[in-house]
Amino acid sequence: LIPGNRILISGGANASGILQSSEIYEVATNTWTPGPSLQESRVTSRAVSLATGDILTIGGWNGTPNTEAGLLASCEIFIV
Repeated sequence: LIPGNRILISGGANASGILQSSEIYEVATNTWTPGPSLQESRVTSRAVSLATGDILTIGGWNGTPNTEAGLLASCEIFIV
């Protein structure tokens, strides 16, 4: 949950592969809008809301066929 009663969804996967995109869901209006792009495509990452309201996205997998090589030891911050 991010300020303004919104929800940030980032990364994931679809039929085309691992995603680098994010979307923001506006609870009050039941609408989705594009969010900022991730610096790296990632799936199975974890996110935490910081005291500032920003979102820290941690780890995940980038889709590299060798699972160990694709594990991400990086994080990204969404400034909201």
